[in-house]
Amino acid sequence: MLKKYLKYQVEDWVTDDDFIHFIHEGGDEMGSILNDISVDPKMASYINEAKKLILGLDQTSVLIEDSKLDDIFNRINATIDKNQNLKFTESKRPALKIAIWTIGIAASITLLLMFNPFSNAGNQIISTQIAEHQTIALPDESLVELNNVSTLSFDSKNWNKKRNVRLNGEAFFKVAKGSKFIVQSPQGKVSVLGTQFNIYDRDGYYEVECLEGKVQVDLKDGTTYVLLAGDKLSSKQGTPVNLEKKKVEKIDWLNNYVDIKEMPLSKVLEEVSRYYDVEFENVETIKLKPYTGFFTTKSLDSAIYQILWPLDISYIIEENKVIIK
Repeated sequence: MLKKYLKYQVEDWVTDDDFIHFIHEGGDEMGSILNDISVDPKMASYINEAKKLILGLDQTSVLIEDSKLDDIFNRINATIDKNQNLKFTESKRPALKIAIWTIGIAASITLLLMFNPFSNAGNQIISTQIAEHQTIALPDESLVELNNVSTLSFDSKNWNKKRNVRLNGEAFFKVAKGSKFIVQSPQGKVSVLGTQFNIYDRDGYYEVECLEGKVQVDLKDGTTYVLLAGDKLSSKQGTPVNLEKKKVEKIDWLNNYVDIKEMPLSKVLEEVSRYYDVEFENVETIKLKPYTGFFTTKSLDSAIYQILWPLDISYIIEENKVIIK
């Protein structure tokens, strides 16, 4: 089964039922497959883009082969029949370049033309790439520091009614006082009135750090936690939630380093790849090694040394490649 996925590109992932189900519901088998494939930064990028599309956090143009369109449009028509009594006919299909979004029922995929009249004109979507960091001012003057390879979306048109944002990746929030402010991400929801906090949500790893004020965290399993200033909540698939009191004094990545606790080395190297445009080779034999430590976000040489030297792993750096020896 793994061999099939090694040939996947973005359009393949967003039309794969097992992958769609995993994004919305989780699952050990697909999670294991994704962990293996994501060692390749290129495949990790395809998977990340597909996740954003499936979660409705991104709108982009991708190429879909004609052979796949029939199945996709059959799904769309079945959903639209139930909701809008409207069908896409053969003549209304886009040629090959189409925008992919998702709708929140049964993980169905719908395809919207770029000029779709049902689209929300107020929807704002901001995405960052590898080694990119953006500061975003929201309509109420709340500030968001969006970390690399992350996506933030919100409805500016209805902002005064609902201060809701969606996040995929990592971001630090400095929220202006006012009505309830909600951050929805794949693994949880954070609700606040006015505070400063950081959210990390990637590939089954979820972390919320409260720097100032108080936040409420609602996890997908139905449990709720209240974090006060200095508290940190972290969880990963298959393990209990870890709640640490008075732990947070500053946000690591905003201070040019990343602090890591008990993470497989493959995930650590993925994190490095988000800060530096670099690929790793020959990682199969070390990808499951556990790592606790930190790395700098200011120097690739220093970051690789800080991670691999304590593990007694030899390597060489050639341009944008790190080759494990």
